[in-house]
Amino acid sequence: MKEHLKSIGLWGILSLGIYSPIAMSEEGSVALNSLIEQSETPEQRLRNTILIGDWFIEQNDNYTAREYYDRAINEYTGVRTHKEYLALLLKVANLEKDKLAARAILAEAKALVETDPKNELMYADILEALVWTYDAQKKDIQVVTSLLESAIAIRKKYPYTPDYSATLRVLGWTYETRGLLSQAEYYYNYALNSDLKYLGFSDIRTILAMENFALFYMDFNELDKAKRILDQKYAQHLATEPIDYYNLARTESMLGWVLVQTDRASEAESVYLSALKNVNRSLTKSPEQLHYFSLSALFDLIYFYVAQNNFEKALEYYEQAQTVVAQTDGLSLKEYVGALGQSGMEELASSYAWAIYAQYNSIQRLHEYMNNRNAK
Repeated sequence: MKEHLKSIGLWGILSLGIYSPIAMSEEGSVALNSLIEQSETPEQRLRNTILIGDWFIEQNDNYTAREYYDRAINEYTGVRTHKEYLALLLKVANLEKDKLAARAILAEAKALVETDPKNELMYADILEALVWTYDAQKKDIQVVTSLLESAIAIRKKYPYTPDYSATLRVLGWTYETRGLLSQAEYYYNYALNSDLKYLGFSDIRTILAMENFALFYMDFNELDKAKRILDQKYAQHLATEPIDYYNLARTESMLGWVLVQTDRASEAESVYLSALKNVNRSLTKSPEQLHYFSLSALFDLIYFYVAQNNFEKALEYYEQAQTVVAQTDGLSLKEYVGALGQSGMEELASSYAWAIYAQYNSIQRLHEYMNNRNAK
């Protein structure tokens, strides 16, 4: 992708940080424009203009990126069904904050390729991009469903790509938001099976897909189905070398949650204890050495023992969590949780989405227990 830029020395100059993405000087802009002008052909000039925009995207400077993309569109003189031009329209639409403006850009792209067999996969990209310009959960749901089904009909004719699974999941999500759970389940399962077949379990996209599928069942209290997925995921983790201890621990946390909800406390305790050791291993290689990402496993154990009204046992893990928080934030655990609040805990990098409310409430119950005990 960077060969044309390298041919005029531009990518190297940008990569050295000579041009700041935060505040492009007038001199810097003139220099970039001068380098673009040195392009040997119109095609090379177009590609260099786009690639400069891509570089600014990498620097999180969408405003400057958009300037270069718009310039590339305005100066484009080739055949407008060329993949390069269509991809450019997609990039511009993705940067457009106004949904109606983005839809207009994508409508132009759609009109250019909808009867063009050689650009069929690009057409699927455009249909998928159009989805996010509509109200996908409410008034435009039928339009969105039609766009996704059309994109899937195209993608299924070609060799598997992760884009195919992603589209299947978005379609599943549209059914889930309407409470049409059997249809949602079908598409989530279809996507997951495709990922397992073509990407394999060791790919992080497959691991996350399995986790999210289990979470879907948990959200709708289909706990037996959730456990089936989690048991499969757990077995896959143990059979895959090297073992991904962090995601193994997340799986155990979910399993523990399901086991608690189905009154299998003894099994849940064993799984939660194992989860703590595995999340410890994920960074330190030691099952006993705590770190920041151990917090949610500790919070799980606090939740578990408080749910069993075993407050003294919960305090053991509370003290361990307090040590971690003191080392990372210099606060007591009570101060830490109080400062975050329930919504703040959801944003913790170490949080487990399925358990965070229960974790928070159990810590509050434990604080009440501690206060009552101290008052005696």
